[in-house]
Amino acid sequence: MQLVDLLWPLFLLAGAEHVRIAPGMTAFTPLGFYHYPITHSLVGGLVWAVLLAVASRGLYRSWQAGFALGGGVLSHWVLDVISHRPDVPVLPGGPYLGLGLWHSVAATLIVELALFGGASISTHAAAGRR
Repeated sequence: MQLVDLLWPLFLLAGAEHVRIAPGMTAFTPLGFYHYPITHSLVGGLVWAVLLAVASRGLYRSWQAGFALGGGVLSHWVLDVISHRPDVPVLPGGPYLGLGLWHSVAATLIVELALFGGASISTHAAAGRR
């Protein structure tokens, strides 16, 4: 779920979160993420997940939909930990985690395309069951 990545630019523009251009920081992206606790910390992710779960419960009248969407938001943090260097905050001030998948362009593309393909297939399958 890309909710936090959709919100992140808004917090950047507001000056509440920060990033720098740092060519060579990783092979995949030149962005040096150094302060994004509102959108990308585990605590922030939990807050956004709960907010989306509650909002979607009201919209879809289903806690199942709320938990699925909230879980999707929270899974973003886990996937960021896999992708990023150790810059993903657990709490707003750290500690920071990151396994560094972005240090390899080839590995990043393989993993990202596999996730995209898997999500596309499961979405198509779920739509077919309706």
